[in-house]
Amino acid sequence: LEITAVTVRDPGRETAKVEISRSTDEALWGHADRLHLSGIDGSLLGRQIESAPPAAATYRIMRILHEIKFAGPGLRWMVFLMGLGSCAVIATGTVLWGVKRRLRHARELVGRPQGPLPTLRAYGVDCFNVAVIAGIGFASTSYVLANRLLPVGATGRAEWEVAVFFLSWLACGLWALGKPLVQWRRYGSEPEARRAIRSLWSRLWTASAAMALVLLIVDQTETGGTMAALGRGDGIVLAIEATIVVVVFAMAFAAYRSSRPAWSEARRT
Repeated sequence: LEITAVTVRDPGRETAKVEISRSTDEALWGHADRLHLSGIDGSLLGRQIESAPPAAATYRIMRILHEIKFAGPGLRWMVFLMGLGSCAVIATGTVLWGVKRRLRHARELVGRPQGPLPTLRAYGVDCFNVAVIAGIGFASTSYVLANRLLPVGATGRAEWEVAVFFLSWLACGLWALGKPLVQWRRYGSEPEARRAIRSLWSRLWTASAAMALVLLIVDQTETGGTMAALGRGDGIVLAIEATIVVVVFAMAFAAYRSSRPAWSEARRT
């Protein structure tokens, strides 16, 4: 158990008491407590076992499960890879659902006058998927880049980092959803729309890969990065650096594949 707070009540009086709050991230629930000590001789007056309303207990359990501080490096990497796999399943399922919806709405547009709003209704889900899936990579790297570049003593530094994340993600969404509104003539047919949406994917993945590459360069110049971590044997920083390199290549490959026709289309041609 780690001491998280020490509270002195009625200091300088015979009724003085000291409360010591203890907690741990090694267990999901039930191991934290609060010790009540005499402020005169330090004797133990009582111990209060951890208790909280259901909402607070749920929050604590979910936070510890999310941070998995109780796990060793091997289990943490396993959970990380499982999380990546889950994200891939969700992303691919969302994209396939968007493709099915796109085909149905493209058939409904045949023979009807087109314009910005009908085009957005037909292809907005595909563009939104681009913003959510590829945009999260851009926003995440922007968030870490802000962590590297913002002055350490800046007021509200943590809030600015969060603001950079959401503003970057919002910019991706506005850009992706604005394309069919501005270039609606480019979506005149389903094949043309497919090529336009592939272009959206490719450009945003390229921007995300470029942002991750900038993050890697800034990390080397601002903190010493890989060489400094090697010098002090910091395995955590080295793992982060290696992960960023993998992310750069993964996003670059996604940008390349997005610019090419799907394998099923290539076989037909």
